[in-house]
Amino acid sequence: MNFYLLFVLALSTTTIVSLTLLLYALRLRTVAGAIQFAVIMAGVCLWAGGYIGELSAAALPAKIGWDNLEFLGQDAASAGIFALVLAYTGRDALLRRARLPLMIQPALNQALVWSDPAHQLVRLAPRLDAAGAFPVLVYGYGLGMWAGVAYSYTLIVLAIALALIWAGRRPGAYRRQIMAILIGLMLPVIGSLLTVAHLVPITAMSALDVTPISFALASPIIAWALFRFRLFDLAPVARDRLVEQMTDGVMVLDREQRIVDLNPAAQRMLRDTSANLVGQSIRQVFAHRPNIIARYQDVLTAYDEITLDLGDDQRYLGLQISPLTDARGRVTGKLIVWRDITERKQAELALLVQKQQLENQALALQQAAEAAEAASRTKSAFLSAMSHELRTPLSAILGYTELIELELSVGETDNIKRDISQISKSGRHLLNLINSVLDYSKIEAGKMPVDLQTFEIAALVSDVAQVVRPLVDQQSNQLTISCPPDIGVMHADPIKIRQVLINLLSNAAKFTLRGAITIRVARRAEIGQPDPVAMVAFEVADSGIGMTAAQVAQLFQEFTQVNAAAAQFGGTGLGLALSQRLCRLMGGEISVRSSLGEGSVFTALIPAYVQAPAVAAPADQHA
Repeated sequence: MNFYLLFVLALSTTTIVSLTLLLYALRLRTVAGAIQFAVIMAGVCLWAGGYIGELSAAALPAKIGWDNLEFLGQDAASAGIFALVLAYTGRDALLRRARLPLMIQPALNQALVWSDPAHQLVRLAPRLDAAGAFPVLVYGYGLGMWAGVAYSYTLIVLAIALALIWAGRRPGAYRRQIMAILIGLMLPVIGSLLTVAHLVPITAMSALDVTPISFALASPIIAWALFRFRLFDLAPVARDRLVEQMTDGVMVLDREQRIVDLNPAAQRMLRDTSANLVGQSIRQVFAHRPNIIARYQDVLTAYDEITLDLGDDQRYLGLQISPLTDARGRVTGKLIVWRDITERKQAELALLVQKQQLENQALALQQAAEAAEAASRTKSAFLSAMSHELRTPLSAILGYTELIELELSVGETDNIKRDISQISKSGRHLLNLINSVLDYSKIEAGKMPVDLQTFEIAALVSDVAQVVRPLVDQQSNQLTISCPPDIGVMHADPIKIRQVLINLLSNAAKFTLRGAITIRVARRAEIGQPDPVAMVAFEVADSGIGMTAAQVAQLFQEFTQVNAAAAQFGGTGLGLALSQRLCRLMGGEISVRSSLGEGSVFTALIPAYVQAPAVAAPADQHA
């Protein structure tokens, strides 16, 4: 068997494979680690190609020249292996510091081997061995040679150790990848050891260096590991950097609920940037939040939102818990990832507040529209009622005036006195209507004066009774006055109290037919006041038609008549509203009790000593 041809063929295969992988790696040179792998392939290519040149050369100087070139390939391959592992395991800082030393050693070694004839520190007694099928360069190892071998082995051993340490901390896919790479790296190491120790098992090849041949086997394995697992598409170091630089907190727990790993974001959220959290129990770390421990300690899968009170700050977190399993599907721990969603929650809360504000504004606009519509209807009703009310006395005045003129023209004067009385009555009615509207307008504008005087209560009530008695008698009603003669005096506006009482008694007389009307006057204590007789109550009760609860609720609305009977008896619907405003003007109030068909009781409660300003405030301040 021609081992020479087989050996050269193996070296040629190694050169071609290395060159192919070199070109492929250069196409991916922008990816982390590609340049280091290209350096390894370039070294192997130079090593194997130089060895072919050495074997093909016939003269000793030519063989030594090619051998010197092989040293450059060996040094480049060793440095490339170490640099690749540094890049693969994410030790970029160390790689930057080692870049210059890794380039210096091959340069020094080249200077040493090319100057070897002068000092013979590399090769001892180089010669040609023609005992075999072809002449082979053989020599003893000098001090420089052993130093170079030791340096290369040191780099490779360090690379293997760093890779093993890194692989032990990674998931199965990454461990399989790095182990395949290490197997590929071990083959050249074994070939080198066999060559250095002269342990090549084939006698015909015992003087040859089988290390480049071992790269013919190692290169496909390394390439398969790198490109089958797509090192350059998704390098493990990129995964580490991603986890380290994530703004989300990441924590890994083992079966005993101990922290195995956590990223810087998790440490910041826990307000502990030290490394001593690793190995601690999650119960110890979250001892001050027992509710979280109780809720999630036995949970393997969850997605939830939680709130954390961090002293002077409150944070909202989106929490995700996932189980971690081994190759057999057994649970080995769990992965906890949390994201700070405080800004999102605050934005959601702000949107809810804005939505509520918009809904309130829409409701207010709707109520304002309804109020405006109601005011428009009230205005229309008021104008209709006032038109009728004003037209009736005016028509009577004009009619009786014409009758008087007619009677005077024919000399009949017997009915003139009666007609003038009707004119006077209609005029007073018209005047009362106008005064009511004017008074209400003054109160609304805040320009109603309050004329405070001290007067006898009993005398005022008696005078009012005399005024309204004709209205009471007109409906065949009986008027009863219950006012103690010694009830004393009060300090208020007598004209406004008189107006209120006349409105209440007139209203009672209007809606009562052949019934009883009673006015009762008494002093009452006001809660919170030291004077037990601080208020005077004027109560007007009738046995008239009464009202329902719904009608009572609308009773004091301006220009409103609560039932058809009220419209039948006439009026503007302004009297009770005006009376209520007058009472409030003096610091009092009007209340009513009524049952349909059983009559009504109106009570005007007014302070015995009114302390009102000279000019009343606008009506909306008393609402």
